Amino acid sequence: MFYRQALSCLLLVLGLGVLLKPVAALSAEPATGERRALAKAQALLKTLNTQKVAAETELASVKLQCEDQAIKRGKLDAAFKAQQAALKLATTSLEAASRQSKALSSALERNQKRLAHSNEQLPQLTARLRETTSTLQEAEAKRVALARDLDANRTELKDAESKNLALYQANQALLDEFADEGTFKRLFRGEPFTGVRQVQIENLRQEYAGKLTDQLRDSNRATVGEP
Repeated sequence: MFYRQALSCLLLVLGLGVLLKPVAALSAEPATGERRALAKAQALLKTLNTQKVAAETELASVKLQCEDQAIKRGKLDAAFKAQQAALKLATTSLEAASRQSKALSSALERNQKRLAHSNEQLPQLTARLRETTSTLQEAEAKRVALARDLDANRTELKDAESKNLALYQANQALLDEFADEGTFKRLFRGEPFTGVRQVQIENLRQEYAGKLTDQLRDSNRATVGEP
C-alpha cells in the first residue's frame, strides 16, 4: 500500500514538472490570474517535493525494516530448523524410551509371574525346609551320639589294650618263672631218667605261651617285641 502511494506521488511530481514548463514560458506576460496559478503550482510543487522527500525517507526506512525483518526471518528459520532437529531427536529418544518401557514392562510382568509362582510354592518349600532342618537336627544328634560312643569305645579299647598287655605280661612272667631252672628241678626231682613228664609240661608251657601271643592285641605286639 505504501509503495503504491509513493509511486503515485512521484508520477504526479513528474507530471507537474512537465506542465510547469509552459507556465514558466508565459511568466513574461503580465497576467494576474496566471501569476496566481503559477504561485499555486509552485506551492503545490514544493509540497509535492516535500512529500517526495518524506516518501523517499519512509521508503528507506521501510527498506531497512524489510532488511531487518529478513535478518530476523533468517534467524527464525534457523531457530525453526534447530527446533525441528531437536524435535526429531526428542521423538527418536521418546520412541527409544517407549521401546525400553515396553521391554521393562514385559520383564516386570515376567518377574511378577515368577514371584507369584514362587509365592505358590513357598508353603511347600517352607515345609521341605522344616523337614530338612528336622532331618539335619536328627542327623546331628546321631552324629553327636556316635561321636560320644566312639570316644567311649576308644576309651574302652584303650583300657582293654592296657589290660590285655598287663595280663600278657603277668602270664608271661608266670611262664618265665615256671621255666626257671630251679622250679623245674623241684617239679621233676623224682621223675625217671626218661623225662617224659618234663617234656609234656614244657609242651604245655609253649602251647600256653602261644595262646597268650595269639590273644595279644596287635597294638601291644610292638611293645612286647612280638612280630
